[in-house]
Amino acid sequence: MHGHRYPIYSGKNIVIALDRDIYQIKMEGITHIVVKAEKTKKIFNAKKYDKEIFKQMALNIINKYNIETSNAIGVMFLEKINKKIKLHPTVWVKTIDTLFYETACASGTAAVAILKTIDKNSSQKLEVIQPSSKIITANTILKNGVLINAIISGKIKTDGKKRRLEI
Repeated sequence: MHGHRYPIYSGKNIVIALDRDIYQIKMEGITHIVVKAEKTKKIFNAKKYDKEIFKQMALNIINKYNIETSNAIGVMFLEKINKKIKLHPTVWVKTIDTLFYETACASGTAAVAILKTIDKNSSQKLEVIQPSSKIITANTILKNGVLINAIISGKIKTDGKKRRLEI
């Protein structure tokens, strides 16, 4: 298992509700928009979940809520599958003005766990299915009502060489 600690902002406005079931979570270097499963369903309205449509919907959300802030904006669409959460991560990169549908998103998974932590007012352990079907686990620690840590872990393939992990 590989674990990574996230630089997270502390304070009150780390999580902001933009709309019903749409939340903004600020992290270092990236702002995530988390769209809860019910809202994802509504937005797609019986359309097939398809990565090009996810990218289009993500762009609509970024424009609608006029999200500026970071060099990168992740729009994390959630889907519920047998009580488990599946993530559909799209990430817009400012410098190249390009939107990607990712096969996995570690920081987006952390953002989903952070949202749940604030929602439930308790530390969380959350397993999130990635588009690649792999699972990334996020652990958050809440102390005296303050989010102090978010740690993500998952199995990664390696050739045994040490590498710096860029998140």
